[in-house]
Amino acid sequence: MVASVTAKRRVVVADDHPVVRDGIVALVDAGGFDVVGEAEDSERAIAVCEVRRPELLLLDYELPPGDAPAVISAVREQLPELRILVFTAFHDVERARIALEAGADGFVTKGLRGPALIEALNRVLAGERMVAPEIERLLGEKPEQVRPPSERQRAVVEAVAAGATNREIAEQLGITERTVKYHLRAVFDRLGVSNRAEAVARASEAGWLRGE
Repeated sequence: MVASVTAKRRVVVADDHPVVRDGIVALVDAGGFDVVGEAEDSERAIAVCEVRRPELLLLDYELPPGDAPAVISAVREQLPELRILVFTAFHDVERARIALEAGADGFVTKGLRGPALIEALNRVLAGERMVAPEIERLLGEKPEQVRPPSERQRAVVEAVAAGATNREIAEQLGITERTVKYHLRAVFDRLGVSNRAEAVARASEAGWLRGE
């Protein structure tokens, strides 16, 4: 009688630093997972997830040209059941808050040792929320104001306020329309809105628009 073999859980690793990504892939593979894809930028991360359809995405927060919230929003549209664990070099409660509000299932730092990262992956796949303890303690505190945008996010929302289409914004900023959409998703998540008109109004209230 042939013993049954338990299928390995499928993971995609997204980090823009090749040496770091190689180390994480080796660690995750040794931890009993099947690394079915890698990505060095946010566009690639979304594309790999759409094609490879993993069970979990291990996602660096600072992944150019967008960031984790934009990637999370994009992959959630295609893979609502995907588990997402965000990791970062920064012990930043505001990044954690934004990522979790965007739909991440966990947020940990790169200071984790190997066994702790494997445990975090397993816990997230089991349906648990996994947040670094030092950040979890601070998450109950409400932010006093909307976190300022990146310069690219500010440029995008200012162009929206001026009535530009995604294509026009892409031409103005020298980026792709898909990247414009990533930045808009990140802006929507950060401002807590769902459309362009609300984004412009909320951005104006938050003081994001220069010249007002």
